Amino acid sequence: LAYHLWLIYRNTTTNETFKWKDLRREIMYRHKKQQQRAARAKQETEQDKSGANGGGEEDTSAGGAAKQEQEEPLTLQEELNGCVNIYDRGFKANFAEMLFPVSVPPPAPPAAEIAAAKQARNKAKETKKAK
Repeated sequence: LAYHLWLIYRNTTTNETFKWKDLRREIMYRHKKQQQRAARAKQETEQDKSGANGGGEEDTSAGGAAKQEQEEPLTLQEELNGCVNIYDRGFKANFAEMLFPVSVPPPAPPAAEIAAAKQARNKAKETKKAK
């Protein structure tokens, strides 16, 4: 019962909860890999500066300038906050929607089906007149 109330509170299905969990794990994994790559690149540039430039000279090449102009990546918290369930309207509204679901009109049939139905109806009328 508590789990179902939690699902209502979040306005998600059981399947969606697992998908959200997978999405959060993927974001955390990508963020961790991004941090590892940044640390590795920082180590490499520090080693290059100390070894190739003779000890601490600044890298004034075009590549160094391009690296400095890159945007800062989103933090882990910013990425996770970007994952929003657009159907979550709060517990009261979610519970009311569960009790009184919003009715959605059925989708309109494609134009080809309508034309075929009209043609079949006209053909049926013609056969009745012929009899």
